[in-house]
Amino acid sequence: MIKRMRTMSSMKIMITGATGFIGSALVRQILADMSDTELILLCRSEIKLEKEIKDHHSVKVIELDLNFEVPSGLGVEPDLIIHLSATVDYFGDSAVRITNSSQTKNIMAYSKTLLKKPIFIFASTLGAVDRTPWDKLETRLTLDSPQNPTSEYGKGKLEDENIVLNSGLDHILILRLPWVIGPGMRGHHVKQLVSLAMKNKPISRVNWPGHVGLIAVDELSKKIITLMRSELDTERFVDLSSITYSISIGDIFGRALQLTGHKYFQIRIPILLQKIVYTFRGLLPFRIRALLFDVLLGETQSCGFSAEIELALEQVVRDIHREYMDTDVDVFITGCSSGLGWQLARLAYTLGYNVFGVDLVRPPKEHYFKSFVAAELTLEANLDTLVECWSSESKAQETILVNNAGISTRDGELLANHNTDYVKRMIQINFEAPIAIYTRLITKMKLTRVINISSSSALMPIMDFSIYGATKTALHYWTLGSTGISDTKFHSILPSGMKTALYTQTTRSGNIKGALNPETVARKIYKYVGREKTVIFIGRKTWITFFMSKFFPQKINIYIFKLLSKRFK
Repeated sequence: MIKRMRTMSSMKIMITGATGFIGSALVRQILADMSDTELILLCRSEIKLEKEIKDHHSVKVIELDLNFEVPSGLGVEPDLIIHLSATVDYFGDSAVRITNSSQTKNIMAYSKTLLKKPIFIFASTLGAVDRTPWDKLETRLTLDSPQNPTSEYGKGKLEDENIVLNSGLDHILILRLPWVIGPGMRGHHVKQLVSLAMKNKPISRVNWPGHVGLIAVDELSKKIITLMRSELDTERFVDLSSITYSISIGDIFGRALQLTGHKYFQIRIPILLQKIVYTFRGLLPFRIRALLFDVLLGETQSCGFSAEIELALEQVVRDIHREYMDTDVDVFITGCSSGLGWQLARLAYTLGYNVFGVDLVRPPKEHYFKSFVAAELTLEANLDTLVECWSSESKAQETILVNNAGISTRDGELLANHNTDYVKRMIQINFEAPIAIYTRLITKMKLTRVINISSSSALMPIMDFSIYGATKTALHYWTLGSTGISDTKFHSILPSGMKTALYTQTTRSGNIKGALNPETVARKIYKYVGREKTVIFIGRKTWITFFMSKFFPQKINIYIFKLLSKRFK
């Protein structure tokens, strides 16, 4: 076992490619987790560095181009060098190979001029191993698999690995990276797939069976820090399988379709067709093989989206949306910690909006929110504080208020069993608070849109929902009455019952059969609002209820809804 690394508290770490996708994420993680560490960042220009990184007291920036020889007199003696700088282009020509090899040779030559040999971590790629075109695909690639790079990029990285391994340094770690995803990534692999899904291209509608390994960039950064704090053994290649997830190209396309607002529908490739294609696999271009066959290293985590991969994918979708946005959009959402409000906040984040939220309890994750306030909406003082907070932090030209907060009857109880205070609170939260927030906000800023979440209960003559239905009816008609008075556009949303805590509270049996998915409802709300609709019905039960109220005699409506109301008791 090689000796333990030098004490982390006094360590000097040099990072190349610090302005890149992985580099910037790693720098942020080191500054957050290792406050006593000194960072030396090599980059072509410090302009691309985030201001909080560039101005940090632990950071020293050295501007130089690694395509040229690194001068020995930099005045620093790093204990650890992390070489991330590279041109990443799997389908690039020999110029990519030459550029990357030149940078690796130059940083290695510099490391040999240091008084003490540094620890060296090199970011390589799974493409340095790869499969031959006629590989039988019977086993997954491993760290010991024959090296058969099929791209100029992969060949260059394999050459770089040998340069590092033959450098004479004692402490070397090589990371053969699969697909790394997260915020700020360039236009490679997953980002290209998401862009195709966003444009609803036919290729995204096929459930391609080929699996790839995905690592969230934040998880990779944490892994690198763990390696820096650990003992080094004689194994030079790092096993990343514990943070790598196996996901099919089809599943990536499918989730991207949902996150970009499209209806999920994909065509499965028949098994017989897959077998025929497998027979001629060696004749297929690499891009087609990647769609159909697994390209994985080692025993990765089980298939599916982990919380880390899901978040990273949402961040990629957000980045793409923001690239196409002409102006910032701020969205203020009440009741955002669960149910529909939570899905509205998540989707607003992926759409590239800045999300401001308020709820009685804190949300499961707060990274979706630019600002969150925990407050009871029945208190006037809280409303004043809330609006002051939102208006002072909002800087966008386009602003959207979503009044979603609401409460209904509790645990299937009859209305007669609820005390007066609870009924008053229902009226305050469901109807009075949305108006109060709106009237306060318009004195502080110009609201572009107001989206009020009503309910199909507004159309139902059910006795035990009469107060709840009345508050939602009042909100609906207040929305209609406000339309056209000012430049603010108003929208009233009447969804059918959803699989939320609010819906399950209305029935003792917990029967939610036929209830809508809140994520689906959230997508439809933003979709239909974009079409400038004032009244939006979501769910066939809302439409049925609407037509019954319009065309059926009142006595028949009352009789039918008395029968339907039995399911809530």
